[in-house]
Amino acid sequence: MTCADLCCEGFRTVGRIRELQTSRDRSHIPVCCGVYAVIWPTGVPAEFLKENAGRPAATVDPSILEQAWVSDSDILYIGSTIRALRKRIAELIRHGQGRTEKHKGGEWIWQISGISRALLIAFETSDPGGLEAQVLETFRGQHGGRLPFANRRL
Repeated sequence: MTCADLCCEGFRTVGRIRELQTSRDRSHIPVCCGVYAVIWPTGVPAEFLKENAGRPAATVDPSILEQAWVSDSDILYIGSTIRALRKRIAELIRHGQGRTEKHKGGEWIWQISGISRALLIAFETSDPGGLEAQVLETFRGQHGGRLPFANRRL
């Protein structure tokens, strides 16, 4: 499973992390509930930082991150929210800047060098938990039982 697969299912681009970190304009991000994903640039090898930029207390040994890396997928993390996608994505971005601890899911992404190049995509749905579970199960089926890099549990 890749970003292309999710986009074929209706996921839409929200923006690159770098843009979301610097712009206050979030009007293009949906206000309803849904599922979102963090996408790594295709063909770019990952390098891991020694410290988690978002929450230093959450730092993981880079050798563990290397083992968790799913090299045949560009999907780093899949999350869902019953609240506004706009609010949840803003929490993800603030977490990466060390400004909140309200987004512990996916926090391993903040230990990737150059994570600001990653893309966020989202899908509006009235059943975010169900869709997230379905997408994660499909991912696992296509990747030998593994979850996306920064998803540590179903």
